[in-house]
Amino acid sequence: MYPITIIDGILYILGRVTIEKIVNADEYCYDTLKIVNPDHMWDTYWSKRKNEVTHKIPTTCADYAALGHDGTSLNLREVTANIASQIRVGPKPGKEKPLKSQNGKISTAGMIGYYRRLSHDSAEVIDGFIMS
Repeated sequence: MYPITIIDGILYILGRVTIEKIVNADEYCYDTLKIVNPDHMWDTYWSKRKNEVTHKIPTTCADYAALGHDGTSLNLREVTANIASQIRVGPKPGKEKPLKSQNGKISTAGMIGYYRRLSHDSAEVIDGFIMS
């Protein structure tokens, strides 16, 4: 998984992690963070007890948590236009398309709040970029 963000039309890759499994957000809170509160979803728990749990749970609308290993540090890594033009995403292998851009700026249309499958070649490009 490669978490990304787009700021002012520039693509940033925050890092890389190998996903081991995806779990329900409540399960993550109970099993991983050891927070027990069966009456509320985890974001409700956070909003009611943020002074108690501080940074352990981000406020979010996520229903699932990805657990992984071999992750990189989280940093804003600015992706050059040349590298961004090589990245292709899509719903399944063979159906990937280049990132949408206009006037050299990456569009956020269709990217906010979603995950996208990278083509195999794009993953290699991003790995090379992160490791350089």
